[in-house]
Amino acid sequence: MSEAFGEIKFDDIEMLEIPDYDSTSETEAITDESSNGDDKDTIGGIFSTLKNELGLDDWLNTDKPLDFQFDVSEYKSSASLQHPFADAYTNYVNSLFKLIESLTSKQSDEQWDNFEEPVGLITSQTSQEARLRAKNEFINECFTNIIEHLQTLLEDPSLESTNPETDSRLTSTLHILLCLQSNYFYSEITNRPEFLCNWVNSISSKPSEELFETIMTSTPIPYLHPQFWNTMVSQFITRGRLSEAAEVISRSKFESLEETSLDLYNLISDFKLLLENYTSFSLKGQFAEWKLKACEFRDSFVNIRSNIIDDKEKIILSQIHDLANIITGLPKTIASYCDHWYEVYVAFALFQVRDNEELFKDFYKLALSEKPAPVYSTTTTELQVSEFEEQTFANILEENFLKVLETLYFLEPATAAYVAKLLEMKSYFNGYYVATSKASNLKSLVHRRTISEYFLTLHAYKCLNLQGLIPVGVGLLVKDGIINYQNSRVANKNIVAEVLPKYNFKTNDDLEWALTICAKLGLSNTAKQLHYKSGVKSLTDGYLFEALNRFVHCFDPTAVNYSSDNNAMKQVHYIAWDIIFQDSLINNRPCNDDLINNIVDNKVEKTLEIHPVIRQCLSPYAVLNEFFKGLKVKGNGPNSFSTYSKLIHLLRFNYLPKKYYPLLLSQFLPLLSKDSKTFDLQLSDLVIIIELLDTYEINVTEEENKEALSLYTYCIEHKEEVQEEYDWRKILKDDGVAIPQNLKQLFLALRGAIVAKIGKVYIDN
Repeated sequence: MSEAFGEIKFDDIEMLEIPDYDSTSETEAITDESSNGDDKDTIGGIFSTLKNELGLDDWLNTDKPLDFQFDVSEYKSSASLQHPFADAYTNYVNSLFKLIESLTSKQSDEQWDNFEEPVGLITSQTSQEARLRAKNEFINECFTNIIEHLQTLLEDPSLESTNPETDSRLTSTLHILLCLQSNYFYSEITNRPEFLCNWVNSISSKPSEELFETIMTSTPIPYLHPQFWNTMVSQFITRGRLSEAAEVISRSKFESLEETSLDLYNLISDFKLLLENYTSFSLKGQFAEWKLKACEFRDSFVNIRSNIIDDKEKIILSQIHDLANIITGLPKTIASYCDHWYEVYVAFALFQVRDNEELFKDFYKLALSEKPAPVYSTTTTELQVSEFEEQTFANILEENFLKVLETLYFLEPATAAYVAKLLEMKSYFNGYYVATSKASNLKSLVHRRTISEYFLTLHAYKCLNLQGLIPVGVGLLVKDGIINYQNSRVANKNIVAEVLPKYNFKTNDDLEWALTICAKLGLSNTAKQLHYKSGVKSLTDGYLFEALNRFVHCFDPTAVNYSSDNNAMKQVHYIAWDIIFQDSLINNRPCNDDLINNIVDNKVEKTLEIHPVIRQCLSPYAVLNEFFKGLKVKGNGPNSFSTYSKLIHLLRFNYLPKKYYPLLLSQFLPLLSKDSKTFDLQLSDLVIIIELLDTYEINVTEEENKEALSLYTYCIEHKEEVQEEYDWRKILKDDGVAIPQNLKQLFLALRGAIVAKIGKVYIDN
């Protein structure tokens, strides 16, 4: 980590590049370096930084695109990843994207659209200020939500199963975000010191639990402990934990002084009261009044110092006097009780002047003069997290935002991308744009590429390689207001068209989302690919109508070139003939799909739209289904041949696959084997059957005849346990008639029966 970090420098504007880290030390989000080469169940396998040679400087000043490459192996690894923290992290990134999405949607709302009115119009300054304030507060709220989501991620139990490096990176990211929040993402100046305290207290907990337990639990009289005032209470105070300081004083058993040293007792009581009143006074805008009381308290020491005789009490008095100097903002005393410049900075913000925005820069400079920041060599190969955190804190206060993003990108690039967008919306990058624009190539700050778009594009490209984050990646590329550069839109559209067909849709909602994206971007060919892919999946899962519905949406009857639709139409024909029709014909009953049967029987809700192509392709099965229903109702009644007219329609259908002819013709066997008086066959009926037999034998090819024989053989050898009463195989068996074993025997049996019937007709007449 530290070695890579040591290479990161933004010494001047012309060097604005995102470092191309070595793959062993980089992360897109979180790296689990405990991987033993098997990326399938580790965080590091899918959360590694997408490398790209184009630097930020080139991105800002040229129209060069960032290259995108879909990594098949990485995508497959992410799809099969079993580590529970991967799900937690995916939820985290999704939450951040939704925040930025809502913010950019809000940005386009009328209340923000025109908050800067055109020059020359009479405007309401109050209205403009209100709009700016509303926008600023919403941005601050989004930043706060990012912090909350990160804290939730850090509290996730699955984090314990990752490498400690993961926790360290996320924790450092949180510290940096809290520092940014306390200095730039707050709405009221009166609340800023509390934000600063929250930031500093997150870095390290002072006083430590061990010290607290030693003083407050193990010591009989806590206020007499040598570290009670000058260490524990002072640390509570310098970190803004004044109510806790007052609480430990209350529990310190100093009440015994009321009998032995009333002046010291009253002094401690007054000090405790001052600490208790700090928050209420400061938040009500009465800090100056509280500060006056604190100064009066500090000055009162002169009057009682001579009254304190006991040596221990003199020491306590001296220590409390130092604490009084701290709460009245004396720099030297504050610095002597703090370990780091940022602790001094926070103490200044708490106890010097709270509500003056302009003084905070002075507080920072004064803090550095009192407690200089450590200087790290640029050749250092090992930097501890706390060390580069401290450097980043300084960069934040010095408004070196690119250096801040640099560190965030190294620690947690996904978070860096969204933070960059919020910094962009607060105009903190404008100075960089002005500095990098050349007189010969000056671009409008409104229509140029932006720093945030660079980070968001890198983040989007990474998301597009991860199963759970593809919707985020697509959303970043296509949502209005996130990536605004006009020339990026064509490239982004092509990338989305490349990725969506590779996305493994888990639900219909996922697919509908992708189709909506295609409609928005005009990606008709991509939509066809999605329909086809979904159709294949539905077919594999046994959802025939869903598969048909997807495949027919791949077909465009108005298209000049149908070649791209051929596979889809082949699938439609395969389902209609080889699955639905064939299943019904082989087993002599309606197919096993209730929805398909309800569709052909017109028993579906009107809200269910049936594509005309589906109706057309199901029509042969609809006729066959009606034929079986007629047999079932009429049985062997005298008018049964009217039911067989449907069979004749099928056999005369020009597009009927030849392999089905023999099985359809075999349906006539029971009819021809019965007494003609029962079935009342006419000569014309027999002639039609002969015509159908001749048509097949004349037109069938050798290959088609082989397919027909295979299908017929399968039909007579594989019977369901329960057969319908009208099943021709059952009828022949019950009548003691041998079932023809091949097509030659079938046709001979049909012709022989027809000849017998014709002869009987002549005899009867």
